[in-house]
Amino acid sequence: MSNLAAPSYLALLVSRRASPLSVVIAYDLACALRDAGVPVAGGFDAPVERDCLDLLLRGRQPLLVMLARRRARFRPPPAWTAALRDGRLRLESPFEAEERGSPLANAKRRNEALADRCAGLLVVHAHPGGGVERLALSVLAAGEKPVFTPDIPANRALLAAGACPLPRGALPEGPWLPAPA
Repeated sequence: MSNLAAPSYLALLVSRRASPLSVVIAYDLACALRDAGVPVAGGFDAPVERDCLDLLLRGRQPLLVMLARRRARFRPPPAWTAALRDGRLRLESPFEAEERGSPLANAKRRNEALADRCAGLLVVHAHPGGGVERLALSVLAAGEKPVFTPDIPANRALLAAGACPLPRGALPEGPWLPAPA
């Protein structure tokens, strides 16, 4: 499918310890991104991220799942079959066939590869001191790509470091937005 050749993906990240407000915002954003046809990428390991992927799979936009393990050892869930068959869903891994590591180290490396691969980050909830917050802060410090985040208490450090505040109901502006018809 030609639309997977080189889409500008927007990475969707939500900490495992997301607040109830963050959960609602994440679901609303996933539906809005899907409806707008925005190519979305993620690890989709955290529970809220998995729910967002379920919502995104109902759309027609390109999706990318960055795995925290070797590609050869991964069996996609049946819910992904249609999107994989249609060429809308792409699976990538930063790990070589013989590499092993702890789940925490693998998730960190996966998220770094995801940040490198994407044109921007949408951090719905960055638990203070957590891995998502550390990743987003390092992307902000590098200054090479935008980081968007809702203005909620958990994301104060990101906003103070220069993340773009995302108003409720708005989509992040960037190359991932489809051109107007």
